[in-house]
Amino acid sequence: MRKAVMVSLLSFSAAAHTSDISTYIVNGSDANVGDFPSFASLFYEDDRQYSTRSFCGATIINDYYVLTAAHCVAADSSQLPHITVAASLQNENNYAPLTYPRVIEYYIPNGFENERDILWPDDIAILKLDRSIGRGDLYSSLNFSKDRGFTVADRFIAVGHGKNDYLEVPAANSPNLQEVELTYIDNATCIAALGTNISDKQICFDGADDGGDKDSICSGDSGGPVYYQENGTGPRIQVGVASFGFERCGDRTKAVTSVFTDVYDYKSWIDNVITGNVSPTYYIQVQNGQRVLVDPTTVTQTSSGSSGSSGSSGSSGGSASIISLLGLLFISLMRHCSRVHMSCSSNYLRSQN
Repeated sequence: MRKAVMVSLLSFSAAAHTSDISTYIVNGSDANVGDFPSFASLFYEDDRQYSTRSFCGATIINDYYVLTAAHCVAADSSQLPHITVAASLQNENNYAPLTYPRVIEYYIPNGFENERDILWPDDIAILKLDRSIGRGDLYSSLNFSKDRGFTVADRFIAVGHGKNDYLEVPAANSPNLQEVELTYIDNATCIAALGTNISDKQICFDGADDGGDKDSICSGDSGGPVYYQENGTGPRIQVGVASFGFERCGDRTKAVTSVFTDVYDYKSWIDNVITGNVSPTYYIQVQNGQRVLVDPTTVTQTSSGSSGSSGSSGSSGGSASIISLLGLLFISLMRHCSRVHMSCSSNYLRSQN
């Protein structure tokens, strides 16, 4: 996440081209993780390697459930047996393998489609953990009371460990937690900029022009939160889950720089998941020493590595294509990243598009 800028703002009367839209975000300054107690990060960790950078953000609902974007976990099922969740990491260099809860159940709304052309509808997911994450009940930090009606005096802050600059090659996420202030854009303006696939279950944002690119979010921030403070003060309440932005983070030619899934519209679904009234989309079993992904609708199982967790310093990828060939390339490249100590997460977020 970092600061981006804009010189002239284009407001589109027709839909924006989707070829330069991606499921990620960025831009900001150093944040104090203590100011955002619900923030968490998703990592990859198996018995051969672990990621030294998160591939997506998340937020804690309670000790056993976390909220993130569906596209963060829907692209490559072979990675799902090995996802861990780290709470309150100020600096990702402090990631300690073998210490974090693993995801054992994945919940994704039936309406979610991992498609850029229709702007990722219902891009939200809940992950159940195998043990307590130790942060208590943070359900009250989710916005279930205010259905829009925001004013210019309200403050919006996005948080994440994503890229600091869209030009970084290879993509390097910020190890230190970043925050950025965003500007709320009403849905009518957002539809004019991005087209009619924008729904009232999505919240759009722009950012201030600081002289280069607009303040924005970027690659690696997906799944993370945007918090709302009424009149710029008071408690930080999460109103959105980071879904997508443009390939050039903070593009100064765009009227909208980032789009979030609106938490308010999913209260009933979230409540039903955490009270056990919804069946998981996928769940993990340990069979013969291996963590196995189970799809209840097909009763097919995908084995991916052992249940043990250790590794050498390295970096895993983020999202990858659901096409099996790209899945294999993802695994191969991720092992390569582990050997050469480079971050690949943003590349794979791009490759799904």
